[in-house]
Amino acid sequence: MTGREHLSHFYYILGFGDALYYHSECDALLIFEIDGSELHLFDIIAAQPINLNDILSSLLTSEITTVNFYFTPDGLPHVQSARMENPEDTLFVRSKIEEPNTPFVFPLTSHA
Repeated sequence: MTGREHLSHFYYILGFGDALYYHSECDALLIFEIDGSELHLFDIIAAQPINLNDILSSLLTSEITTVNFYFTPDGLPHVQSARMENPEDTLFVRSKIEEPNTPFVFPLTSHA
């Protein structure tokens, strides 16, 4: 998301202030919460491409059985996906894009 940094800052400070962490090995900001046996990974912000398996291996414990991604992860072929129904969520697109062939979701922090 470019040109909308104010929206990102809103989420970082007010929306996810208690869920924002810096991962020094990957030089990335992570927004996540752990709720019982579920890891809720809302967003990963990094200047360079990162290996999602490295991130997950540092977050997962023996108690976590489910990882909920709030964005479309790259490079994880074994991930099971399910359609998320949210009739109150609307996508506004400023330019013409083709509808993807596979399910996708924009990170929660890019929603207005």
